[in-house]
Amino acid sequence: RDHHCPWVNNCVGQHNERPFVLFVGAAAVICLIAVIWFLMRLALDPAVGPICFIRCLVPIHRTKRSLEAFEVCQCVDAMAVSSGVFFALVTSVMTSYLFINYVESIQDNSTLIEEWIIEDYNKMKASCHKVKKGPYNLGAKENWKTFIGPSIPEFVCPLGKHEHNGIHYPVRDGVPPFLMQEMQQELLQQRMRKIKAEEAAEEEGAARGDNRD
Repeated sequence: RDHHCPWVNNCVGQHNERPFVLFVGAAAVICLIAVIWFLMRLALDPAVGPICFIRCLVPIHRTKRSLEAFEVCQCVDAMAVSSGVFFALVTSVMTSYLFINYVESIQDNSTLIEEWIIEDYNKMKASCHKVKKGPYNLGAKENWKTFIGPSIPEFVCPLGKHEHNGIHYPVRDGVPPFLMQEMQQELLQQRMRKIKAEEAAEEEGAARGDNRD
């Protein structure tokens, strides 16, 4: 399992990673097309946009008159295009950023949780003992083969089951098969030692305070 995504109300893992990445990529492309369409509309049609919207409201304030029907439609259109540019641009940036992060994860054949484990583990270890690659990183070519699956049609329409069992995955040559679990165990032991040291320090401080009294 990679992580829980609130946008799809489900956890992203082995059986739904491919459709999730396709969904995010398609959303990024659609939002980018929307941004281009809105910008073209602003460039080619001078009757829309925030400036036109302000120009529609200024005469109303000065003359205290009511808007004509075509002026109402013009104001609504200008407001819709202006807000559409903003929301499409923000959504495009967010989905593109998420898609790029997932492409990097596919390139390294690692999940977000595994990246966090390796990062915490490297903070704990000296430079000579740091882990540079995850145990499941078989190289960019093999990683993409694993993600795409046995055929392109099954990748584009991922309705079948994943070829792996979800428990055991191939690791690089010379890497222990349970390296990730060993790193998690070391991190857990370090945290337990830290908690015990903090509790001992608190007890020692409390005992010193009692002795002074």
